Amino acid sequence: MPIRTNEPRHRDPKPVLGLSEEALRGRRLALLQAALLEHAARWNLKTVMTFHQRVEEAAAFAEKLPKTAAELYATEASEQALSEAERLPESSIDAEFYELEAGRHVPPDRVWSAWLCGDHLVAERREAIRQFANGVDASGRRVHRAFLASVRVLGQGVDIVGTRGVEAVCFADTRGSQVEIVQNIGRALRPNPDGSTKVARIIVPVFLEPGENPEDMVASASFRPLVAVLQGLRSHSEQLVEQLASHALTRSHQQRRVHIHRDTQGRIVGASSQVEGGGEGREDKEGTDGTAESALLHFSSPRDPATIAAFLRTRIYRPESLVWLEGYQARRRWREENGITGLHPTPYDTETAVAVGGGRLPVGRWEAQQRRAARAGDLDAWRRELLDEDGMVWEPGEEAWEAKLALFRSYRRAHGHLAPRQDALWGETDTDTQPIGQQVANIRRKNGLGKNPKRAETRAAQLTAIDPDWDCPWPLDWQRQYRILAQLAEDEPGGHLPHIAPGVLFEGDDLGQWLQQQANNWTGLSNEQQQRLTALGMTPAERPAPAAHSGQKAAGKLSAAFHRSVAALAQYIAREGHHRIPRGHIEEITINGHDTAVSVRLGVFMSNTKSRRDKLTEPQRAALAALGLKWARA
Repeated sequence: MPIRTNEPRHRDPKPVLGLSEEALRGRRLALLQAALLEHAARWNLKTVMTFHQRVEEAAAFAEKLPKTAAELYATEASEQALSEAERLPESSIDAEFYELEAGRHVPPDRVWSAWLCGDHLVAERREAIRQFANGVDASGRRVHRAFLASVRVLGQGVDIVGTRGVEAVCFADTRGSQVEIVQNIGRALRPNPDGSTKVARIIVPVFLEPGENPEDMVASASFRPLVAVLQGLRSHSEQLVEQLASHALTRSHQQRRVHIHRDTQGRIVGASSQVEGGGEGREDKEGTDGTAESALLHFSSPRDPATIAAFLRTRIYRPESLVWLEGYQARRRWREENGITGLHPTPYDTETAVAVGGGRLPVGRWEAQQRRAARAGDLDAWRRELLDEDGMVWEPGEEAWEAKLALFRSYRRAHGHLAPRQDALWGETDTDTQPIGQQVANIRRKNGLGKNPKRAETRAAQLTAIDPDWDCPWPLDWQRQYRILAQLAEDEPGGHLPHIAPGVLFEGDDLGQWLQQQANNWTGLSNEQQQRLTALGMTPAERPAPAAHSGQKAAGKLSAAFHRSVAALAQYIAREGHHRIPRGHIEEITINGHDTAVSVRLGVFMSNTKSRRDKLTEPQRAALAALGLKWARA
């Protein structure tokens, strides 16, 4: 027996804040009436049973259904359409206009509805069942559609026999026991009274919350009614539910098979195996495996088969906690939105919007929690299998690297650069600070990104996406102060810096003194450094013309050796960004007019000069003070 499980999806068309639970259920009941009538018209259903948990709702459903049917019929059947129908030839079987064309609503007097509960007498129940199953009203007149609302009354042992039987069942409420659901599903699964082939329809309405994405069904609480029914269906046939995941679970448009063709006068002119809107040959193809292909889970809108399979596996085969599934669904949605497939770690600081209720879910941290649970042996094998299929990266090294990238992004957003002091600490809160200065210095070293060339290339690209200057060829101290000044220049006319005198500090950096050092050591800068500073309006410092040669040594003149040492010191500061020089350091410097470099024992020079600073001349003190040596100032 082919089975079709249908899921009409609805939203409250006009959500009202503060609506009571009773009012909300009333609105949903009215919406369910319209949806069922539309569904019955589309598939030409004759008998539909609905199951409720409240007597008031069953009674309201049955009593108000004719009014809803009248409104739908009046909206669809215009006066023009009815007048045109009168010109059609009379039916040879005395069929009315609505019976000649499938997919249309019928007049309200041809829609029968009733309800039953435990308070009805046995005779009353039998009469209602007789009318429903045979498609007649109390006067014996034939009706086209019959709806019977039941409230825990048509349980096991009650047979519904007649010329029509039960074509479809609808679960208006699934809050009953699993036994009730299984028994009610059995109503649809019973064969036709005449033994002909039957397509059993199980209809489950799903009401989505305002703003809820229907693709987020894996972790949505709105799909609980469908979960309850599918679990009940699974108790009837384990193989049947497995087919739901293995076959084509969605179709963009459910197309109706046309068996006969009529001419413009409405007369039958032939038969066909074509499918309306499709090509030929589908009848033959589906006929070979009709049962398997018909046993599908149909939704009111197209669905991704992978989403359906994930829904069945996580909510039906192995029911999961919705708390865990919210994180799992958010991770799947983030990957889909960003076009990510295969193995790919989620950045630690990644967040995505929550489907219902607003707010954001930290997907990156949720993924890190799964890694920690896996290492501790607390992650279920089934959950790990689901994550493996969605490209989960389990390597601890990758987890640490993603956390480091998140730290770098946070620092870059706050400071506008990725050139912290080597002793700098950073974190989102005071309790999770990390030595970011040392971390940035480490990744800039040789093999700082690992010895695997491919992984190092990938990590370098990730760092470049955060800050293109993360691996600049000059010291980070130089890069940091340049970026600070560049941000200041953005608000100045023409993007040029105003005059900044030495002594102006920003987070411990003397910006004025740094600018003076760059101007004095312009020739020691690289071309790119010069270009960047020129864009900020800087120019090299003007050097005084040399004094005329005198036979006697001027008292204020610097010796050649001292001059070379000062030039070497300026070159070192420009390159390294500081003057903390090891005693054994030797600096190579090229003197103007010479082709070969000269080695200057700069570490020894600094140590000796500082210990003998009381004996320095004023020009020597001035030269050293201009390079930022505070101890050289008088």
